[in-house]
Amino acid sequence: YASDEYMNPDDKTKNIKIWIEYGLNYEEMVPLIPTPSSDVVNPEVVDMIVSSFAANYTDPCNSEFAPDSLDKACEAVKSNDLLETVESFKFPVTFCHSPNDEIVFYSNLPNVSAFENFNMIEDLPGVGGIVNPQGSHYESFPVCLMGFMFPFVAPPDEGIIRQITPIDEPCDTPVDGPDAPTVAPGGAPSESSNFPTSHMPTESSAFQSFGGLISFVTLFASIVGGIMW
Repeated sequence: YASDEYMNPDDKTKNIKIWIEYGLNYEEMVPLIPTPSSDVVNPEVVDMIVSSFAANYTDPCNSEFAPDSLDKACEAVKSNDLLETVESFKFPVTFCHSPNDEIVFYSNLPNVSAFENFNMIEDLPGVGGIVNPQGSHYESFPVCLMGFMFPFVAPPDEGIIRQITPIDEPCDTPVDGPDAPTVAPGGAPSESSNFPTSHMPTESSAFQSFGGLISFVTLFASIVGGIMW
């Protein structure tokens, strides 16, 4: 989905693959994004999304505007659909989703009424009537965030209450002296002063790359939202 300009092997500030491999977080990626941000995205993807939504298609990959050159990219998106995985869960699952979400459409939700262990957040005891997500993707985000925090701070008569209990001994107590852990030196400085060096690995790290991937997916969703609206 990335443009050729942002897969530049000679410039870390314009190589999305390196951002992910180095585990850059969201805040570190944002300064590297150009104006307009859509320059990061493959132009064919931009055209597919814009044309599809203009014609009221909510699934660009299954629209007449999907070019053959994006077949593999669209196939990868479909193969990572988590709907069947979520529907296989046996434990309680609560969803918070605005019916007016313009980026992740409400139709993407599973059929909540078909599963006894599924609930919408506005239907939970003690939460319904207080938390009711509405508005756009970004407008409903803080409502959902606070909604999931509400059971931890509500008084006992507000419904089912969970509890957060601090552990007796913190795990992050610093260790000084000869027993202190050895910290490996960081990698060589980047050629570009604009590229963050805090995450530059000395070796490939799957965990670090996964963190970078999650950050980029979040950033990509923001960019796509901007393209559509």
